[in-house]
Amino acid sequence: MVDMKARKLEKKFLKKTKKILDIIADARNNISIMSAIRRAILKEIQKSGMTIYKVAKMVEDKVPQRTVYAFLRGEEDSLTATASVIMNALGLKVTKKSKLKKGTRPRKEV
Repeated sequence: MVDMKARKLEKKFLKKTKKILDIIADARNNISIMSAIRRAILKEIQKSGMTIYKVAKMVEDKVPQRTVYAFLRGEEDSLTATASVIMNALGLKVTKKSKLKKGTRPRKEV
């Protein structure tokens, strides 16, 4: 009887632990994605010769300047709406990366 209760408790514990681990994994994945998006935005800002201030002014009607600065400094990771507004202002969009076979290179466009 005690053994059966212990198994039930163990099973319940493992189920809850798995849920917690899944939540942590999702959070890490989201942070990684936001970091990649942030880097792409910063790269585009630098490439275009703009400043973060100029971009913040471009989107200030949708996102407060301090939010733009916080996002681009990496202080805020879960602001997908902020990233979306900034990306739209810069003409950027997220696309799925094509999977290349190991050992192949993408073709150069002519």
